Amino acid sequence: MSNNQLEPRPVSPDIEQQRQPNGHPVHPDDPLSGPAHLDFNEDDDSPTPRFMEEQGPWKHWRWVPYPVRKYVKVGIKWVKGPQNPKTWKLQTYFPVVQEAPLRLLDKYLPNKTHQIMLYMVYVAIWIITFSIVMWRGQAASEVESPFNGSSFAFRCSSNCASYRVLNPRAIGAQEINYRPLVVVSLVGEHQNYISSNRNGIESIGFDSYFPLSITFQPGIECKARDVRWSLLAVSVVFTTVLSLFTASSSVFFFTIFIGIFWQVGMASDPPNYSTISGLFSDILGKFLPAMFCAWVFYDKMGVRRTLKGLTAQVEKTFWWLGGCWVGALTNYTFDFIPIQRLTGHDLDQQPGAKAALAIIIIILFCVVVLQVWCFRQEGRLVRYLKLYAIFILGIIICLALPNLSLRIHHYILALLLLPGTSMQTRLSLICQGILIGFFINGIARWGFDPFLQTSVALQGDAQLGSALPVILAPIVNTTLSTITFRWGPSPGVRYDGISVLVNDVERYRGYFGDEGSDHFEWNRDNGSDVNEYFRFAYMSGPNSNDYTKAGIWTEDLDWVDAEPGPSKIKGRGLNREETEQVPRAVW
Repeated sequence: MSNNQLEPRPVSPDIEQQRQPNGHPVHPDDPLSGPAHLDFNEDDDSPTPRFMEEQGPWKHWRWVPYPVRKYVKVGIKWVKGPQNPKTWKLQTYFPVVQEAPLRLLDKYLPNKTHQIMLYMVYVAIWIITFSIVMWRGQAASEVESPFNGSSFAFRCSSNCASYRVLNPRAIGAQEINYRPLVVVSLVGEHQNYISSNRNGIESIGFDSYFPLSITFQPGIECKARDVRWSLLAVSVVFTTVLSLFTASSSVFFFTIFIGIFWQVGMASDPPNYSTISGLFSDILGKFLPAMFCAWVFYDKMGVRRTLKGLTAQVEKTFWWLGGCWVGALTNYTFDFIPIQRLTGHDLDQQPGAKAALAIIIIILFCVVVLQVWCFRQEGRLVRYLKLYAIFILGIIICLALPNLSLRIHHYILALLLLPGTSMQTRLSLICQGILIGFFINGIARWGFDPFLQTSVALQGDAQLGSALPVILAPIVNTTLSTITFRWGPSPGVRYDGISVLVNDVERYRGYFGDEGSDHFEWNRDNGSDVNEYFRFAYMSGPNSNDYTKAGIWTEDLDWVDAEPGPSKIKGRGLNREETEQVPRAVW
């Protein structure tokens, strides 16, 4: 008899894996267990069908070509950084050596109260030493004048050899620019000025006469002493010792900031002043708002993050403090760079400025690339890209404002770039120190100048671009040694007169319509054997416009026409004494 009982069918491995935990068998036709729906992860590296991508966050961007969306997605993922961000911490080389000052301080002064008292005594000694050195320098300069008669003694301001004129100056037939031009009160008449080189300053020769002149008497010993370098040595020593023995980021930063600020303002690069009390008042007025900025730098712009927990005392001193001194002494450290002011006008007219700017941009680009990579490793790149997008938008708005020009001062440069140094790497340490030094020098020397300035303020005493008089061929009378100039009518209502300079001194001023306003006659003294230089400019009211280049009436009574184009000269009358000193500016 056959057995008709059905044999149990074997269960497939897939169904076997789905058996209930209680061991009950699962029917072969039961639905497979699993997620109710498929999740699509944008950050998944595995290939994803395009129709699934278009159902995700990119479904509103279907109008963008797929290759563009693909590369944008890759770029966004890269900018977000790694899944496990890394916080940069400076790896100390030779920790036994670099941390020795801290261990020495903790060994002999383990009590915090004693350390605070030592800090207060140390700062007091620093201030007293600085004051004594400065007082001795001022006392030595307040000596009785060794000159007699009409002579007098005077002192040049600090680093006066680096003072430059920032716009062309005409002297005879030549023009000078970006060279020292030191002018003092003028006495006496002289002629045939010989070019000489003394104390690192080369004077400019002039082959004619000038009604007012100066001369330096030989054999005079000056007892005044220049204490700038002595004060700098004091400040460098005290800041270095403080940096080596201080682990607190706040004590280090604010003490260094204050010390270098007063060093720059009172000695290394002070503003123009007549008395020490006036200088102190000036620096004090700049100091209070500068300290508010210092707090913003420390607490909000990354200085705390860079310095906190840093125990590499030697490297901190070398990279951060050294960079800060380099930035604060820009009138010495960056004097070789042929860029006086970061404006289009100066870049066009100063030799080598564009090449120097190109090199600076290349260096900055390399630094920015390294900083971007470091920020990405920390997972903070997106935040800082947003911040700098706001900065760039603000700059574009400033550039678009009518009748105003953007000028990047020292302190503006620091405000823009400091956030990009908020990490603890060696590159960030030196860049942050230099930028803090830039800020200190800019505020202590120049103050909070506006970053939006009118074209007139930026132009200063530069050429105006005005019309130039057309001078007819002069009439020379060799018998009477006279020369007569004539010119045409006014080219427009803006110009209502003519100014004439002879050897850079205004000798004639006439308004159109007045009697004799269509010519100018000049008599040469008999026996004069020097060249004379003539320049002409239109006047607008009492103000003269651009002067022509110099035409020359030679010693042989021949006339040499002026070359085309304007020259820059300040008209000077015989009854006017003026002192002009144009300090050198980097930005």
